[in-house]
Amino acid sequence: MENEAAHLYFQHWMWRRQLGYLLNPAIPMNDDCVVADVASGTSIWLLDLARDHPKATLEGFDISSAQYPHPRLLPDNVHLNILDILRPIPADLRGKFDIVHVGLVVLVVENGNPSALLENLLTMLKPNGFLQWDEADFGGLSVESPSDCVPHVGLSELRDKVLKLMFELKGSDFG
Repeated sequence: MENEAAHLYFQHWMWRRQLGYLLNPAIPMNDDCVVADVASGTSIWLLDLARDHPKATLEGFDISSAQYPHPRLLPDNVHLNILDILRPIPADLRGKFDIVHVGLVVLVVENGNPSALLENLLTMLKPNGFLQWDEADFGGLSVESPSDCVPHVGLSELRDKVLKLMFELKGSDFG
């Protein structure tokens, strides 16, 4: 479990470093905002957001609380809950959020069809709310050789095999 949490923290750090922001700057954020982080994992995205917005209401959701920090370690404005985002959204969460954030969930999309997931995320939003969906573009993933000694073709084949295996293990299609 510690290795998984460490992986999620590192992934968050790399993701934020690559994007250059946590919340897309085009999305208005103020102290009155109610924000959901879906597939929250360790809740590091929410904890980072809480530093910049200590008065906003921030709620994290995941299918399991296994990676959640202890409640005593959370800022007062951060609350963590259990939610299976692929099941119908409870009535008290419908239309509740100004901003819904989700990221890196492509591998949990059932049968490669994100329709149910997207519908549920949109159901959580208030009218005129914002959905920030951070996802990797595996199709645009490129491989460069570190030197002339390592053949580029071999690296590309390895990348394709790894991606194909990842998608097969999750029951998705790899084009």
